[in-house]
Formats: sequence, C-alpha cells, structure tokens
Amino acid sequence: MFLTEYHTKVWKTPGFALALKKNVSCPILKGGVAHFLLKNPSPVKRERIISKLKYINDTKLKSDSRIHSYETATKKRVYRVAFKRTIMGVVNRFERQGFETKEDAAIWADETLRQAILMNGKAKNVTVQEYYEAWSKKNISTGRWAKDSERTYGFIFRTYILPRYKNIRLIDINHQEFQNYLNWLATVERPNGLIGYSSSTLHTVHNMFSVLINDAVQNEIVAVNKIKRMQIPSGQHKRNIEISKGNYDKAIALARVMLSPLELGAFYLSLYGLRHSEILGMQFESVHQDHVFVKMTRTKAVSEGQEKTKTDLSRRVVPISLKTANILAAAMQYSKKVCESTQHECSPNSFIFVNDFGNPAGYGWINKCFQRISKKLGFYIYPHLMRHAFATFAMPGADDQKDVSNILGHKNLEMTMAYDTGTKEGQRKVINFLDL
Repeated sequence: MFLTEYHTKVWKTPGFALALKKNVSCPILKGGVAHFLLKNPSPVKRERIISKLKYINDTKLKSDSRIHSYETATKKRVYRVAFKRTIMGVVNRFERQGFETKEDAAIWADETLRQAILMNGKAKNVTVQEYYEAWSKKNISTGRWAKDSERTYGFIFRTYILPRYKNIRLIDINHQEFQNYLNWLATVERPNGLIGYSSSTLHTVHNMFSVLINDAVQNEIVAVNKIKRMQIPSGQHKRNIEISKGNYDKAIALARVMLSPLELGAFYLSLYGLRHSEILGMQFESVHQDHVFVKMTRTKAVSEGQEKTKTDLSRRVVPISLKTANILAAAMQYSKKVCESTQHECSPNSFIFVNDFGNPAGYGWINKCFQRISKKLGFYIYPHLMRHAFATFAMPGADDQKDVSNILGHKNLEMTMAYDTGTKEGQRKVINFLDL
C-alpha cells in the first residue's frame, strides 16, 4: 500500500510496533483512521483487533468513556483513546495513545470516527429501506419494540415512507423535499374521497421517520437530522374529543336499545374509561360485583392477549355500579351461550367478548357497535372518546381528582387534566358564579 506523510506519522505512533508483533498486517487507513485488521479475519477476531496493552494506573474518564488516562515510565500522566463502533454490521476498533491532554484525545476520536463513517462506502450509500430493515431487526431482537410498536412502525413505513424513499440514500434525505412530501400528503385525494391525511397521521409519519434518522445520526451514518423540524397543518381531519352531556346521555340511551347484551357490556366498560385493548382483554374472572380488575389486554398486534397493560398503573381495579354489574352479568351469560352453541370452551380465564363464531372479538368489533350508534345519533362517537368523556364529567364531582386519574390508569394528574375537555355548561356555571 502507499503511505502518505500522515499515514507515516500514524504508523510510527508508539505502541503500533507491538501490535504488529501480534500477527497483525500493515495498518489500513481509511480517511485517516487506523484500522488494524488481521489477515483474513473472522468476525470474532475482527472484534478483537488489538490485544489489550498494559498501561500503568490506567483509568477510564467518566466524562468520555472513549478516553483513558495512564502514566508513562517517567510518571507523566497522558491520555489514550480506545473504543469500538459498529459500522454497517462490522465492528471497528479505534486506538491511539500518547495524547498530552484529554481534549486532544477527544478531538482525535471525534474526527477519526467521523472520517471512518464518511469514507465507508456501504455506510455512505445505505438506503432508507436497508437501514430500516437493520434498525427494525435490532429493535425487535433487543426487545425495545413491543409487538404493537413493531406493527405500528411497520405499517407507517410500508404505507407512507418506503414507497417514496426506499431506494433513496439516507444522506440524500433533505428538509425541503420531505416538506414537499408532507404538503402533498396533506392535499392528496384519498381512496375514501377525503382530501388529505389528518394532522395526526402526518405527525406520526414525520415522528417515526425522524426517529430512524436520529438513530442514523447516533450511529454517525449521517451527520445531522435534516427533517427534525417540519411544518404540519394543524386541525386537519381532527377527531372530536369533546362530547356534550346531552349527546353523551343520548348515546347511552341508544346503546341500551340497539346493542345486544354482549355489545352493551363492552359499551358500558368504555363509559368507565377503559381502553379499547382493555375491554377486549376482559376475562370472566376479572368481573366482580363492585369492580373489574384490568390486567389483560388484546391489541391488533397481540390478538391472543397478553398480561401486560400500557403502563404499570394501567393494571388497576375499577369500581363499578350495581347497574353496570348487572349489565356485565348479562353480557357474560350471553357470551357463555355463544360459546356453548359454537362448541368453544368457556373458563374463568376466557375472554368475555366474542364474535358470533365464539372466537375472541376482533379489534373492529367494538368500533362497529359505536358506528351504529353514531349513525343514529348523528354525532361521531368512538371508544376513546368515552375515555375523554369520563374525565370531563367525573372531574368536577370528584372530592379528590387523583381518584379519577387512578380509575383511568394515568401516570399523573396532568394527563387526566389533559383528557378533561370541559363543557359549555361548566363554562356558563363559572360565569354565573362570578356574577359579572
């Protein structure tokens, strides 16, 4: 190989001769970074590129774990760099010694790593799809993503991001082009006839793509996240999160007339602020005369159910009224008859809410119940709206608002306050009380 003046200086760095005695080939320098590669190294040997050297009073700095301080034979305190980074699946080790100050050591570490990343052909040319596949595999294998996160990220990337960017290199993603794409999503005619996707969807697309780019920045595949701040229209196709007491009472009255005993049981659990997945995960053994125990959830990604709730506080006891207890008793009786007629086993740990075939109800089962009521009501309602409604109508009458927060399974009262949308009647009551 050809050695430049810089390469020669690095070659003569103290300690390199010792590395050569360890059956190491000549140093291959990429963009000014000394890589010591064993001849025909295996993946395991490549990770152990340089045998550990003996340093006197060697101490790793707390402020920068890449840097160590040690003493020379003359008792002089100097610094060295020793760290590993994985670049496109290959473990690379960076090491150099003899720095006068820790600042010099940090500068060398930063620059050599940056050059290694930029000069690595695979890293420089990795596409969005290639990085997404490696990134998602890492998050799944390490358990960082739950099944629901895996499903959600997969859907967003397959539906909105990969169709446009799968063959685009990460380093070519830029702010203006992505802003143009978000603008197009906000105005495109959709298959259902609506114009543009909701602000919520646009925020999700942006946030999830940005999370991937941030990971690439952390791994120094790209220098900066160029899509960190984007302009997204607010309020577009926004679902209503407010319901008047009048519509709330009408919805309950319609539910009692229109729904089957089983459907009515699910509807009433939503009135207590239970999440969609918590209702579907309700088992026979979890229903008692004065309360229900929320411990199981069933989601789109985990339809078989899991003894896992959204947060630790979501695993909770929710008190219920005698009327609700009777409605749930009727729902469980109805469910048992369906299971018997379809020859399905019904045990204490069976799920209450089943379809006509005796199988656990799918995620859209509750939505269809609400859609029928919405059509008759002339006002769109959905399960999570009732969670907001519970907070809104329960907070004013609570002696301790923390009780409402506990029933909802919120981590803190601030979250419950955010769910409380207030009512026009409540606003009028405040004005009348002030007697302005």
